[in-house]
Amino acid sequence: MFKKIVPFLFYPIVIILFLVVMSHFKHMDVLSNSEAAEIDRFLMVENRLNNSANTHEMKDKSLQQTASQTTSDLPNVHVNDNGKYVRYLQTLLNIPEDGVYGQETYDKVVEFQLTNELDPDGVVDQQTWNKLQKES
Repeated sequence: MFKKIVPFLFYPIVIILFLVVMSHFKHMDVLSNSEAAEIDRFLMVENRLNNSANTHEMKDKSLQQTASQTTSDLPNVHVNDNGKYVRYLQTLLNIPEDGVYGQETYDKVVEFQLTNELDPDGVVDQQTWNKLQKES
């Protein structure tokens, strides 16, 4: 008789236990598709920003290496010039780099020249390059 009663009690208990376990998994913190997509987008943007920052750092290093090989290689730079030497100059002056010698660059150069007892003409000649590189 006990053999006939056990299956009737055992199987329902196993089924109830199975349902409880399954409902527990169902209510776990599983990400919805939109949440997973949002996280993927965030990680993708973060990866792009990191790659962009690394590219910018590499560009700055190569620019500094190119421009600062020797001070005699550096050309005179003045208003309306543009290119890698202007960018390097802007890096040394700690101003935004756009590669164009405009008013902001001119003002900073004249300020630097006055501070360092150089001729404040706004032209970055060898003396100005030498002082700029020594201070950086």
